[in-house]
Amino acid sequence: GQAADDLGAGGATIAFITPETAQNADLNGDNDKDDRILQVYNLTTNSRTNTRQAAEEFVLGSAVGACGNSPVVAFRTSEASQGSGPLNGDNDTDDFVLQVYAEGVGVVNTGQAVTACTLAACDPRFPYRVFGSQVKFLTYEPDQGVDLNGDGDSTDLILQVYDVCARQSTVVS
Repeated sequence: GQAADDLGAGGATIAFITPETAQNADLNGDNDKDDRILQVYNLTTNSRTNTRQAAEEFVLGSAVGACGNSPVVAFRTSEASQGSGPLNGDNDTDDFVLQVYAEGVGVVNTGQAVTACTLAACDPRFPYRVFGSQVKFLTYEPDQGVDLNGDGDSTDLILQVYDVCARQSTVVS
């Protein structure tokens, strides 16, 4: 009974994005019906989880995450669409932030700005990558507002790995 404009499946997990306009409902609690919300359906338990989080797109992992019972779903949330203030700890709401969902873990905000990979070396179907319980993603330092790689400036495009189980991001050198 839910509309979807983006859909992915892995094992017993189906992830999809529901446009609020198609449901004529505010699915993330921000008092508008203008967003697209990530939802996850478990075929084994016949249950649907509304993450209540705005999503631009998502990548569903192909393997079960090490700390959860389902594949990890990584998704990019617009702070402006979510309507709950800065999600990455800076003082603005104009960034896109990486969030993850796994059954048994729930929604985890990584607190890190994410830039969809549009480089020639990237597959456009996968703006970031999920490997088990880890997500590899790009962060443009000005979006995060800090020098992530310690080189004395905050102007670089940085590769990070977020470990869902450890709930920690690591800069890849």
